[in-house]
Amino acid sequence: MDEEGYAGLYFRDVRVITGTPVADARGVMLWEQKAAAWVANHSANEAEFEELAKAAEGIDADGEIEDLEALADLPATLAEDQHCLWGLDLGVSGLSHVLSALGFYPVASCRSHLAHSWSPEPVVLFASDEDRLRLLQPFIAESGCGLGLDSSRGHTLVVVYAPSIVEMLALTASIFDARASFRSLPKTARKQSQPDEVVVAAPEEGRPTLF
Repeated sequence: MDEEGYAGLYFRDVRVITGTPVADARGVMLWEQKAAAWVANHSANEAEFEELAKAAEGIDADGEIEDLEALADLPATLAEDQHCLWGLDLGVSGLSHVLSALGFYPVASCRSHLAHSWSPEPVVLFASDEDRLRLLQPFIAESGCGLGLDSSRGHTLVVVYAPSIVEMLALTASIFDARASFRSLPKTARKQSQPDEVVVAAPEEGRPTLF
């Protein structure tokens, strides 16, 4: 890993997220839940959702807001909170940070955008040891997300995908509530072989809805 994430995977504008403290992961998760609800409630269509989501993604931990006009009605509790999405997309930032806190290694994420999106659906790509991956699978299925393997960049990564960020938010909350089970597992200390099967029931096919 280097300052651009995992070397050799060619993702742009990324940062390494490993070993996130549980308190920080919880803060990101709760901030994201509130922000996602506010954005959805103030959006009449996908275009408005995209505009407000991008504005929410521009808020930093000091409450500085890049797009004041778009977020004029933002609740003060969000603007004054010392948590934010830390540069990741709304809907996948919480999952990325919670996975990091539970011993996984997030690599890339995208909530899916109306234009110029590298993923047609919300996704989080990560690396994992086998024990954590097995423990994660039931939570994936229960949340309505899908789980698979991605080897398109020369290395095998695990990918969580969903029809919308609603399922991603549900998955984030469920695995955070079960954090003790994940954190009781030993840290990865050896090279892992590729699991024989990690695919669970996939969400409905087609272009995902954003809200």
